[in-house]
Amino acid sequence: MKPVFNEHYGASGWKAFLAFWQNYANFKGRSTRSEYWWSTLFLTIVLTAVFLLSFVWLLFAALRSPETFTAKFSFYDLWPLLIVAIMVLSMAIPSFAIAVRRFRDAGVHWGVFLTFQITGIVVSVIPQILWRLGLVTTNLSQSWWVTLLSWGMMLTMLVIEILPSKPLPEK
Repeated sequence: MKPVFNEHYGASGWKAFLAFWQNYANFKGRSTRSEYWWSTLFLTIVLTAVFLLSFVWLLFAALRSPETFTAKFSFYDLWPLLIVAIMVLSMAIPSFAIAVRRFRDAGVHWGVFLTFQITGIVVSVIPQILWRLGLVTTNLSQSWWVTLLSWGMMLTMLVIEILPSKPLPEK
């Protein structure tokens, strides 16, 4: 029996990548390990290719005119970075959605994922902002405990994303 809210439940391969985009903002239902990890694989391949192309483009731009490259950037030099930024932003919502569905499928409340995301922002971004504004004298986001906490949360999320699917409740 397929769960409600995700008609692509259990998709794999290319179908999982298409389901990733078709379930763009679907935070309901569940997603299997197959659906989650195939999407992750395709996104990683696409982003790696785009990052490499951007790097090569910027490298050639710098070699073409090193004195002007560092002094002022033209749109011609920076458009690959704009494409990368647009891609990353366009993937944010569906990435959160599939992670929430994956947590739910593994039997973990989606609030755990949200808690990890908020905690990550609080312990890494906010201390950095306070340090840059001169409100604190040390950059706490580079301390050992923040690194340890971040790694702990990432490993916990990885374990949850690897967990097998919990059976659907009987009606």
